[in-house]
Amino acid sequence: MKSTRFMLLAQLLLAILGATPANAAQKIEAYTDRKSYVAGDTISFYVSTDSPTYQIDIVRDGLTPQTIASVSGLTGALRPATPFGWLGANWPLSHTWVIPANWSTGSYYARFVTTDSTTHFHPFTIRPTVPGSSSRIAFCLDYNTRNAYNYWGGASLYTGSPIAIKVSILRPFAVENGLGKGSYLPPQCHGRIEAEGYPLEYITESDIHQNPSLLQAYDVVIFSAHAEYNSREFFDAIQAHHDRGGHMAFFSANDLWWQVRFDDGGATMVGYKSTAVPADPMYGVNNSLLTTHWYDPLVNRPGESLQGITFLANSGGFFLPENFKVRKASHWIFAGTGVQNGQTIGQGIAGGETDFIGRASPPVVDILLAARLSRPAVAQAPPQPFEAVGAIYYEDSPAYGFPNGKGGEVFSAGTQTFCTMFRDSDPDNQIGRRMLRNLLDHMLANPPPPAPVIAPRHKTITTATPKPAER
Repeated sequence: MKSTRFMLLAQLLLAILGATPANAAQKIEAYTDRKSYVAGDTISFYVSTDSPTYQIDIVRDGLTPQTIASVSGLTGALRPATPFGWLGANWPLSHTWVIPANWSTGSYYARFVTTDSTTHFHPFTIRPTVPGSSSRIAFCLDYNTRNAYNYWGGASLYTGSPIAIKVSILRPFAVENGLGKGSYLPPQCHGRIEAEGYPLEYITESDIHQNPSLLQAYDVVIFSAHAEYNSREFFDAIQAHHDRGGHMAFFSANDLWWQVRFDDGGATMVGYKSTAVPADPMYGVNNSLLTTHWYDPLVNRPGESLQGITFLANSGGFFLPENFKVRKASHWIFAGTGVQNGQTIGQGIAGGETDFIGRASPPVVDILLAARLSRPAVAQAPPQPFEAVGAIYYEDSPAYGFPNGKGGEVFSAGTQTFCTMFRDSDPDNQIGRRMLRNLLDHMLANPPPPAPVIAPRHKTITTATPKPAER
């Protein structure tokens, strides 16, 4: 008893004096000056640590992450807390790294390690120097949604007092969220595509936002893991890609949901969300730029006008996950799989945030997979059970507004966990991987014509979806 009392007293004194117990883990956090680089660019690292020295490892992410470079013995310095840190950490430069020409395009992260092995991560992307030079498939990495959820510095677009309306990419990701990686990017998506023999070129939403013509270099654009927050420039660019006959695959759900804008040369993301009317300065000035839901009548550009399906608000987490059931076994995406209509595939992948057919008059669609979500997962009364359209594929028709009868092909998985079906642990992984190959082979075999990008048409639709609660 005396020993316990002494330890408690000692800990109290240490807290009062600001000392750190000898067995306490060291601290380290870090961020980069950008999220997208090419060979020859300089990466600037900003690091705060109480470790006397630290190490940086550069890792290319994938099914088997590869450490490709390291530097150790860097001098550490602990940075003071930053007021309004969600608007940027504003730390002094700690280290720089020039990207060698032999580093391939990919999803990367820096691993920061203290002398006691405390570890922190921060992600970034290396895009190709010449777009389209090594692949006709672009894999678009998500940073907007990661930034929206990141509460480092005391606030995010979801948390804080008050909740933030602007958040900066120039700050670490919260340690609790993947030890600094931000929201989860499942490597079984891009890693599996590479493992199946398809080279990828990696880009970010910011790259598309800043250079919409970038997508002219690609036949197929893949989005993962969660493209929930999008700028007008980004939406215009992917619409134009689609309208010229380019293809897209969304391996997620709840995409194209909130419009955002960017300040400070792209470093600060602006999202008023539920307060956009009347707080957003664009309200009443240019309502098409309001940072609210894309489906809001003032914006009138619902995401399902491009994807064919939409998120069902408040569906995420209310129901236990289910397996998908095959709806159209005769479709070419199932060629060689041997599946039959009604067969269940994918272990529990129809769950969490999911999409459904949400409009009164949907376009011509092929519903490939579906699951009825009805088993409550939480104590409170869930919303009405519904059919999650786990994956749909559609082609545009003249009835959908394309004078030539067809835009690009769009695959929408309709669940955030779709890529888990590619994992070795999923008993249906061979079916999932064959579907993946069929999808990419079909899209690559039907490239868009080499025509100028046409101006995007802001298609409007009548939606049957009730206005969702904010999230």
